[in-house]
This record gives sequence, C-alpha cells and structure tokens, in this order.
Amino acid sequence: MAKKNLIGVKISPYQTHGGITKSSLFFGRDALIDKIVYGTPQNYFLMGGRGIGKTSILKQIERRYKELSEKKLLKSEKDRPEVDCRFVSSSENFLLKLPHELNLPKDASPLEILTELVEGSKPKRCLILLDETDNLIKQEVASGCETLKVLRQFSEDGSCYFILAGFWELFKNTLDHQSPIHNFAKSISEKSKPYIEITSLESEDCQKMITEPMKLFGIDSTEVVEEIITVTGGRANLIAMICDQIVQTAPENSKVTEIQSALQSLEIYKALAGWVRLTKDEKHNRL
Repeated sequence: MAKKNLIGVKISPYQTHGGITKSSLFFGRDALIDKIVYGTPQNYFLMGGRGIGKTSILKQIERRYKELSEKKLLKSEKDRPEVDCRFVSSSENFLLKLPHELNLPKDASPLEILTELVEGSKPKRCLILLDETDNLIKQEVASGCETLKVLRQFSEDGSCYFILAGFWELFKNTLDHQSPIHNFAKSISEKSKPYIEITSLESEDCQKMITEPMKLFGIDSTEVVEEIITVTGGRANLIAMICDQIVQTAPENSKVTEIQSALQSLEIYKALAGWVRLTKDEKHNRL
C-alpha cells in the first residue's frame, strides 16, 4: 500500500537532491566503501560528474563509521580503532560551519579548525569527508593553497585524514605536479589511478534500486527495469528521478508499462541540462 502523508499525497522513498540519506535506500558501491572503511586510514579523492553519486557515497561512509562506533560500544571490539568521521557538505561549510560547531571564532583559520577538531576527537582518529571541493581547489590555486597545505600537514603526521569529492578542478590538480594536492590521495589499489572514479551503478544494483522501493507501494516495475537502466545509463540520480515520478503518478497496486511521462519531467530535464555546463570553460565542456 502506498505511503501517504496527512493530505493524501504519496511520500516517495526516492530522494532526488542532496544524496541518499537513508541507508535502506543506498544501493551498490559496497566493495568500494568496504575498502575505505576497513582499510588503512588514508586520503582519497572521489571523482565524477554532477549527480553520479559522490555525496551519497560520502554519507554512506559516514553512516558506516557511526554504526561501527556504536557496535564497538556494545560489543567492546578492541581490534578496530574508532574514527570520528565528519561529513562537510562544501568547502564553504568547512570554513564556516565547523568553526561554529567547535565554538571557534567565525574567522578561525584552517589550522585552528583542524587543531581543535583533532584534539576534541582523541583518542579517536579524525576523518573529514569534504564534498563539493571544486570551488575550494580553484580558490586555493589562485590564493597560494594555504588551506590545502594545512590539510597535507595534518594527514602527513597522521592527525587527520580527508576524502575530497569533486570533479573538474579536483581532477586537473591531481595531474599538476606543482599542485599541493598532487600525490595527496592514495590509490584504492596499487595499479589504479590516484583518484577513485565514480561511474554508473552495476546492472544488478540498478535493478534493486528500481524494484525494491516500489514494492513498498505495491507497484510492479519489472517490465520497465531494463528500459530505465538503458535510458539512464545506470546513473543513480536519474534512476531516482524517474522512479520518483512513477511513484508519484502510478496508481496503487499497478504495473508500470511505460516511462515516457517520467522522462519528460522537469527534474530529468534539469539533470541532463547540467551535463552541458560541467565547467565554466567552454573548451573543457566540449572535452
């Protein structure tokens, strides 16, 4: 039976903005997240275009560390060091939100912010998940890279580690030997690139993402699963948008047989339009 709010409008389980926040609706990426969470603490770069799933991955990493911390308290696991994991939604919030949370002045320097955070986290290890870093990288390159140098300083002495998520500016600077973030992050394996490229979901994970939440509404989507995967290219955000439209419009206990109306929604149009303007540089957009 479809879940409805007080005025009878369906409440869709598909979140179409800001990353998936409910663990039950997170599909795929298990091997990647396991390597990060259970591996040796180190810095990573998550690389990928808008809407590919970077934010959802960061939030899932944060959630997994929280679950491990709670599990340790319950079962007294002594073989796993605890991690104080903080998700920061943007570079702006790193310099504005964290000082507020740590009772620091609004104009606190990155050095002061991280020093206070590390001291307050002991004996736990400190990990910051920094989303939307392209603006930070661009500003840093233009102004002397002081913040990035501080991040490198803390990671080199083992006080704090960082996972940075971004796209074009982050990618360019990983290739620049003069950049302070060149060789800052580690490969996920010895032979891989110095960044983790986030791509489309595997077909099996796409199928689960489409069918499992819809079952909550009694909607049978089996006949359109392959079509949805094909038209979205396996991109999680587009799948969520199409499925959200289906949930909002399909009658209860129905079978979905076509998705054209969902494809024509404004949300899908906006998502696809964003890929035309990945950067402000026209040459790089064409590339």
